[in-house]
Amino acid sequence: MYGTWIVFSRQLLRVMLLLTMIGSSASAQRYFDAPFRSFDATNREWAQEGLTCVAAADMNGDGLPDAVAGQLGIAPPGFPPGIDGVYVYLNQGSVDGAPATFSAPVRYPVLYDPLDVALADIDADGDLDVVLACFFNDIGAFGGNIAILRNNGDGSLQTATYLDTGIHGAHGVCAGDLDGDGDVDLAVTNHGRSGTTISVFANLGNGAFAPRITYETGAADPNGIAAADLDNDGDLDLAVAHDEPARVSILFNDGTGVFGEPSGYPGIFPEVNDGEYGSLVVFDADLDGDSDIAYTSTFAYDEYEDDGKIAILRNNGNGVFSVDLYPYLLPFRDAAVDLAAADLDGDGFVDLLGAEFEEPGLISFINDGTGGFLGARVIPSAGDAFAVAVADLDLDGDPDGLDINR
Repeated sequence: MYGTWIVFSRQLLRVMLLLTMIGSSASAQRYFDAPFRSFDATNREWAQEGLTCVAAADMNGDGLPDAVAGQLGIAPPGFPPGIDGVYVYLNQGSVDGAPATFSAPVRYPVLYDPLDVALADIDADGDLDVVLACFFNDIGAFGGNIAILRNNGDGSLQTATYLDTGIHGAHGVCAGDLDGDGDVDLAVTNHGRSGTTISVFANLGNGAFAPRITYETGAADPNGIAAADLDNDGDLDLAVAHDEPARVSILFNDGTGVFGEPSGYPGIFPEVNDGEYGSLVVFDADLDGDSDIAYTSTFAYDEYEDDGKIAILRNNGNGVFSVDLYPYLLPFRDAAVDLAAADLDGDGFVDLLGAEFEEPGLISFINDGTGGFLGARVIPSAGDAFAVAVADLDLDGDPDGLDINR
């Protein structure tokens, strides 16, 4: 997420951009230079609440990563209910080394409180569709949905269709070929009403989905979710980040898209705060060829030490993990509530970028070259950051950063 910051402000729905500067030597670190760039939304009457999630990918086939963000809305007087939405910002490219610019955003309505976004080719037509985890159902009560907005190929989206995720509000969503049949399946966390489950939707091959199959995670409040091969057997497993238990749960795939009993890693952080916003990212921290996990939540801030910690679940190669904690070394900073992974300093090792809710800016965690992490570094941005993504927005060969604030 370094290089370019996109921040959508609560009232203006702004997009902020901060571009990476690259040193001339091979060992030089990359840095983010202020000021960030801002892009105002057009329909400001909709900007009654903040954006909730962000992702970056090429939505219109021009080779440039675009930005997609979900919005949680409150209906202004005179407007009908159901004004939540998703915004698409199309990348206009970079000229003469200047920061990438973005088009005015196009807004598409979504009914049910989108909280997470994934971009994937749901209907196998060669472009990326938008998938949102939505917390409420059609009666405005707890009970989630997945919203799917299909891409017309040019970055414009069709009217949302919905998959019912059950009585618990959906919080996190991921996409991947879970059953090995060549199409993209979906998995969602069921968080509301102290939910303890995830739901998996198998793609039938034409963009339609089989009825959900629900699996227990072994703990309450599952939030973030990611699909990756965690045990090196060639299929995609599921990693789940919980809120208040400060826990990560792993569900292993049997190769057909069926998942077994969860393996849990509870009590990762001291429970001295209320836990919220459990988030994780899967990456190879130590370049040993298997998938490790970085985890955070508001539990990551230790009131006794007045400092935060980042948790690395290190894979031993067959899906068993050991937990290492690395201090922020930034006293009194709030903990990160969302994470992204990329090589931020050009040394070949994957680093981490975190969004700090209720803090101005983001924080980076630089890999020390052994899979450990140095103290966090603050990256200024506009307002409190709630979600973060990374992509090479200006196609200069290094990762840029996007964040939203609420």
